[in-house]
Amino acid sequence: MYDVLRASYRFHCPASSTGETRSVPLSSFRSIERLLGAAHPAVYRITYRCSCGSDHVGLVSHDDLDYRPIGGSTELEFRNLLTGRLEPVRDELLDLARIQVQRGNWPWRLYCCTEATLKPVFPSCLIHVVPSQAELVGVAMSCPSCGETSVNVVTQQHLDVPFYHDDVVRVIERPFGDGRDLTAERFHTELWSAGFDRERDSL
Repeated sequence: MYDVLRASYRFHCPASSTGETRSVPLSSFRSIERLLGAAHPAVYRITYRCSCGSDHVGLVSHDDLDYRPIGGSTELEFRNLLTGRLEPVRDELLDLARIQVQRGNWPWRLYCCTEATLKPVFPSCLIHVVPSQAELVGVAMSCPSCGETSVNVVTQQHLDVPFYHDDVVRVIERPFGDGRDLTAERFHTELWSAGFDRERDSL
């Protein structure tokens, strides 16, 4: 499901007659919704922009969504050119992730307006992702501690590359409506409105 070397999820494209999978980085997600019922593991409905140009829907388990990007449970192997053998890299990736976390560097961080601080988050905390020009994306995030919705504007790399963080994270320092009726259309309209542009310029 997750390709660690390409920092992207793998989804089947319904438009492909061969059934091949496509690479989908986190910045190409459009909405993430936890489904009711399943709990161990939880299951999320992902709407994503495919490289074919269309939006598709896929289902992802909690483990695949949140933990595989940092090396958890991956069966990835690489060919050692010195020995000619395939060797697993799971332990090495987990060790690199452990070192980063011990240094206080969490894989993903977004700003919570309610708590006025950057919070460590997982991809499952995202509600909507809306692309912009100049490689920026708007992210509606549900804070894992307070549960309030905050809107961040970050680069694609900030989302796509675990442990990479922008020097500047732009935010809307006010509540964005009620999270229960937040839709992709309303989020897109609000995020790229002229009013938000004025507010963003003042941050």
